[in-house]
Amino acid sequence: MNSTQLIKQLQYYQSLVFDLCQQHKNDFRQQYHPDLSPIGWHLGHCTYTEIYWIREMLLGNEPCDNSLTQHFDPSSSKKSERGAFLPDYDQFGDWVKKIQAENIALLEKYHGDNGSLQLMQNNFLLYFLIQHYAQHYETMQMTRAQSVLRTTNGNNLTKPLQSTQLNRSTIFVPAGSYHIGANGHRLPYDNEYPGHKTDIDDIYIAIFPVTNAEFLTFMEQEGYKNQDYWSEPGWIWCKENEITCPEYWKQDDNGYWFGINHQGQQELVATTPVYGISRYEAEAFANWAGARLPHEKEWEAAFNAGVLKNTGIVWEWCSNSFYPYTGFEAYPYEGYSMPYFDGMHYTLKGGSQLTQPVIKRPSFRNYYEADKRFVYAGLRLVFT
Repeated sequence: MNSTQLIKQLQYYQSLVFDLCQQHKNDFRQQYHPDLSPIGWHLGHCTYTEIYWIREMLLGNEPCDNSLTQHFDPSSSKKSERGAFLPDYDQFGDWVKKIQAENIALLEKYHGDNGSLQLMQNNFLLYFLIQHYAQHYETMQMTRAQSVLRTTNGNNLTKPLQSTQLNRSTIFVPAGSYHIGANGHRLPYDNEYPGHKTDIDDIYIAIFPVTNAEFLTFMEQEGYKNQDYWSEPGWIWCKENEITCPEYWKQDDNGYWFGINHQGQQELVATTPVYGISRYEAEAFANWAGARLPHEKEWEAAFNAGVLKNTGIVWEWCSNSFYPYTGFEAYPYEGYSMPYFDGMHYTLKGGSQLTQPVIKRPSFRNYYEADKRFVYAGLRLVFT
């Protein structure tokens, strides 16, 4: 895309996030999960991010108003306090619309100055802001799902979920050297760089991700009760939090399982990939199945070979922690990736039904701690 097209795409994502917040004007301050900010905060944060990168970092204007930094810079505000300082919705919405329009005008003025403004080279800043909005839109939808989870009790299901045996269909990916990471000119994000060749051994990777019906079999065979399947920290987490099913599953009065998503109650389709599980649960399932989780380089190699089916429906947990590629350089700031190379965050690949197309690429690396299950995340197996 050229810069004019990208500015139009940025306006689309501005509207997408704004409209979602407007749909929740009655609860835009509400925090539904301790790890998720209120929906309104995300809109404010995205707007603040525009101000910071366009006006301060690109054009060298005076630093952002300190109150904006205190409220909308993640490092300066606690999640539990983010809803309280949001203003009246109408006042807030008017401010956002005004700032967004001004920022678009600035980008239209300077977008052609690719030679002298580093952030605009290869339209980097436009891609960065678009994808930033897209990521927060997905998080806002997960917040919506949490609100539904706390208010919905299903009943009278017409097609109760029935368990099925695990589908062990695999595809062979031969040992070899495969390209991993970003291709072409620098796009967000820094952790996708530098693109490189990496070696993998022979693997047999599942053609399909694990389904709802297969996960129910794990539950029925007491997967949540057998410590042998779990890592030590996973077992402690499971017992302390009384985990017995995926995050977005609930039972009706008859004991039948139904699902929750950002739109409301849904019947669990047997062949749909399961989501709402932590990495601890994904690892336990893999151990129960006599398999393992793929390393992200194996997953990406298999994806690029065109052999994986049903990708992009759920994020897929990988075996490895999030790490820097050799030659990694933080850009445009250290805070996006570097704090999470801590051995406690694990990579997820592929994208979910909530993920926007602009970040559904094989090189994109999502990352969460092992206990997070509000993500629309599932798993795919490697059989040894």
